Amino acid sequence: RLELDRNSGEESIISKLVSKDGYNGREVIPLHCRIFQSDKPSHVTDQLMYLVNDSSHKKAKVEAKEDKIPKSNSIDLEGNNLLRSLENLVLSLKHMKRENYPISKKKIIQKQARTDDSDCGVPLLLEAAKTYDKNAHCSGFTFQFPFDREESLKLVQSLQVKLNENIDAEKGDQEDGSKAPLYISTFVDRREILEPPKVNNTKVFSIDCEMVRTKERFEVARVTLLEYFPSEENSEGYRVVLDKLVLPKNSIVDYVTEYSGITAPMLQGVTTTLEQIQVALLSIICKDDIIIGQSLENDFRVLRLAHMKVIDTAMLFRTNGRKHSLKHLS
Repeated sequence: RLELDRNSGEESIISKLVSKDGYNGREVIPLHCRIFQSDKPSHVTDQLMYLVNDSSHKKAKVEAKEDKIPKSNSIDLEGNNLLRSLENLVLSLKHMKRENYPISKKKIIQKQARTDDSDCGVPLLLEAAKTYDKNAHCSGFTFQFPFDREESLKLVQSLQVKLNENIDAEKGDQEDGSKAPLYISTFVDRREILEPPKVNNTKVFSIDCEMVRTKERFEVARVTLLEYFPSEENSEGYRVVLDKLVLPKNSIVDYVTEYSGITAPMLQGVTTTLEQIQVALLSIICKDDIIIGQSLENDFRVLRLAHMKVIDTAMLFRTNGRKHSLKHLS
């Protein structure tokens, strides 16, 4: 139903925005949600309701400036434009520090990434990453752990990183007196492992961890990794790259089944270690890839993982400084 402007009797701007042709280079997708107050968007949550046509991007940008609309982080769902749009939603370093994300010290990573020392795990991880990138597009591809438990532990030890002080301070000894799990950071540059080289091929992943409470801390018990994998038939396609149960290092005192879905029988016979998961993630996720998730700082901390390109839905859709649960957002 077309609505008419009360004063002029012409078709209203809202009707034009939701129409197929849009209005001044913009379109609006009608959603059942609480619409923003006032007549213009004021933050990212509001701006996500706007889609900018690529053909009229420059014109829309000029008009937005004239209308004093805040700089848009609009999402274009067509082709590679999606990746460019997602880049605008990546958390800044300031926000990551404020939310206590694990942040590695860059000099450590650069030094490790340049070394050719055979005792360092970089060459091995690069080969594993090449194997994944070469075979990932194949139909029916299933990720295989590239290293066993002992190899994974040695690799993590050789690739450990130092983090921002607030994260380092939470480290403590294990129940058996050994040191807490080490942190690692994504470092592989996909442009260096692609054939032909220097071709940008950023991937988009989503990660989620289920945790249990042990005598020492919350520990990861299940890891699920999805990769955005569009096709001609489905532009929003994805695939499950990794879905593994993990054996916690310490004795479990609460399975938190109501929230985690983890039960004691599920973990019987599980031998996969945290270090195997860490090495697997380093083999799959490159430093310039984008990871999307809800309050990812919690997932990264139980995974002992640092990654700098993150889209956090808890931050993206917060209102009045308050984060909302994933159940509420969905």
